[in-house]
Amino acid sequence: MGNPRQAPSRLRGEALLFTLLFTLAYAALASAFFTRAPRLFDHLDQVFDADLGIWTIALTRPQGPHGQNLAHPLIPLLLLPWGTALRELLRRCGVEMAGVLAAGLLCAVAGGATVGAFRLLLDRLGVGAARARAFTVVFALSATQVAFSSVPESYAFSALSLVLVFWTAAPPRRSLAARLLAGVFSFGVTSTNLVAVALAQLDWRRDGRRAPRVVACVVGPVVLAAAALAVLQQSLFPGARPFFLPGPLGSGYTSSFVCPSSPHELVERTAKVAAHLIFVGMAAPRVTLDETRRPRVSLDFEASPFPALRPAGAVHAVFWGLLVAMALWGLRRDGKEAKGMLIALLGWLAFVGALHLCFGWSLFLYSGHWVFAVVALTAAGLEASAVGGEGRLADAAIVLSVASQAVANASLVADVLRAFSGP
Repeated sequence: MGNPRQAPSRLRGEALLFTLLFTLAYAALASAFFTRAPRLFDHLDQVFDADLGIWTIALTRPQGPHGQNLAHPLIPLLLLPWGTALRELLRRCGVEMAGVLAAGLLCAVAGGATVGAFRLLLDRLGVGAARARAFTVVFALSATQVAFSSVPESYAFSALSLVLVFWTAAPPRRSLAARLLAGVFSFGVTSTNLVAVALAQLDWRRDGRRAPRVVACVVGPVVLAAAALAVLQQSLFPGARPFFLPGPLGSGYTSSFVCPSSPHELVERTAKVAAHLIFVGMAAPRVTLDETRRPRVSLDFEASPFPALRPAGAVHAVFWGLLVAMALWGLRRDGKEAKGMLIALLGWLAFVGALHLCFGWSLFLYSGHWVFAVVALTAAGLEASAVGGEGRLADAAIVLSVASQAVANASLVADVLRAFSGP
């Protein structure tokens, strides 16, 4: 694959095309889940601990109890108007349970936009056009994108906001206004994303002693703007408590804390987090189905992902592992204009890895927060290391990785449809 960069107008057109194509693809998948797997939406926490019913309400019903404002400070203000309008449109078209479909389609739009924004981010990271297109497809077909761009949850929006945060901050940087808007959006969707906002502002090769001031110049205004918007949000949605007011953390969050009680358990948890960070969000392993509490059914990945790999997933693990190893070698080289942003992405991965050592039972649920960074770093690292014969090897590995990934994730979709079909 060649390395030349594209003209800005062609790049924007390509990003828009990626957005449209994958919005349609994810929307088709959301519609398939809605029509062919109706039991998917009957009970909470049935798929990877995702709260599909709660998020259907959060995204489409203004009168709903919008109380998740510590973890998701501005969701009602940012997303409810769009979801409500789409729900009303579907209702006028005669669609029953229109809120469920509207929430899924809204996530599909966010997922498609994330793919387009990711293509722009790869260009900012210095990835050549041909390889950037290939890795955009890798990202778009990842298990994370396929799953959470087609069902009602927050992670499609959170992934979009994170890609925008790093894109606006990557050299040549967008205006301060653009970075602030991206920061407010990202923090407003998920509060822990404020760490990404802070990391992305630094040129980690040059800022040094100026780091606190550089971060404060963006993070401070982001939090203040979000606080003002939270007050406005409460006036529009009285059940939405501003995030800066003290209050209890919801039981769903407190019950998700994990405390390894021994060095052995800590090692096991670390290995599981590492497997999810690098492999599981890319190509889905086999699922387990717990039907002991019917009518509620619980579908998740097995506790040890590697023994549960599908045949296609095992092929993917080999070639994706090769690509990641080659990329790590490339990331060691200096001289990239975007080196500081690559360090920021690595810092973000370190943060989410450390966070999920002690938080989250179903790690796949949170994978939208790291899959984009893993793919972006792999693409950027290969751009530096894969030249000549190594480049041809990398390109072959990318093709085989995409093919095996698509097969594994198609099997995941089939599993979900099969488990939740019927009345």
